Amino acid sequence: MAVFLDKSIRANNEIIKKIDDLNNQAWDVHIKYPDHGLKLSQEAKILSEEHSYQKGIAYALRNMGVSNRYLSNLETALSLSLQALDMFVQLDEKGAEAQALVSIGAIYYYMGNYEKGLDYFLNGLEQSKEIGNKEAQVYGYNGAGYIYGVLGNNKKALEFLHLSLSLSEEIKNISIHSSVLDSLAFTYLNDGQMDMAFKYYFESLQAGENASLYNKCHA
Repeated sequence: MAVFLDKSIRANNEIIKKIDDLNNQAWDVHIKYPDHGLKLSQEAKILSEEHSYQKGIAYALRNMGVSNRYLSNLETALSLSLQALDMFVQLDEKGAEAQALVSIGAIYYYMGNYEKGLDYFLNGLEQSKEIGNKEAQVYGYNGAGYIYGVLGNNKKALEFLHLSLSLSEEIKNISIHSSVLDSLAFTYLNDGQMDMAFKYYFESLQAGENASLYNKCHA
């Protein structure tokens, strides 16, 4: 009996590891290869449901949501991401919850619902600060700052974007660093500060080239 239980536990652990690996792979590729990310996360969801692995389902839903966002399936992305958020709250996955809030903020932005997008970005930002997740803070500051700029509050936008820039430099996230520089260029342009807009625009181009080179070297 003990031998049977041991084998059963090992088999279950292997399945959970496979699901976690699928979800990690889906997250890693969802920006560059969203179709592949969607396929991997769908496989993870099916396996998780077969084995009642709630955490696996939650992360699969998150990954399916972000993959659909990059495929411009915004309604589907929103529905999946809200489901993932509810599960993260129930599972007390604070880091994933903060990440989901920021992701939902981005979806609402792309849907043109700026006020709701800003609300989710700010909630995600506050939660990420509470748990010390600096990467989520970078995304939160960048997203909220960009929306403040779209809404015409350039002073608040620049405050948030410079905080995002400092954090992106601190954690050495090349991809988001380029995006923050682009947000700064956009906001300075809106504010009529052409010299600063050009400065950050060219820095964004350079950072984008560096990010592309980095991705090629680590593909």
